[in-house]
Amino acid sequence: MDFTYNAKTNHTLTFRIGEQLEGGNINRKPFEKSHIRYQEIKVPVTPKQTQYQLKIKPDKRNTLPGKALPLPQGFRS
Repeated sequence: MDFTYNAKTNHTLTFRIGEQLEGGNINRKPFEKSHIRYQEIKVPVTPKQTQYQLKIKPDKRNTLPGKALPLPQGFRS
């Protein structure tokens, strides 16, 4: 996931991404054995750079051969 950000100083942005809402917020503590994913990603930013990419970690539960559902042909993320 790419994004553009114009930092005035060096600092870190925190992104919280997930698959489930709970009371209008992302569920940060899905059940451990559930299929619901959540990640917190910290991205250091600097005034010298404007283009960034979130490094989303693959989850083995959703990427194992024969277990993950394939996306339709032509689907783009």
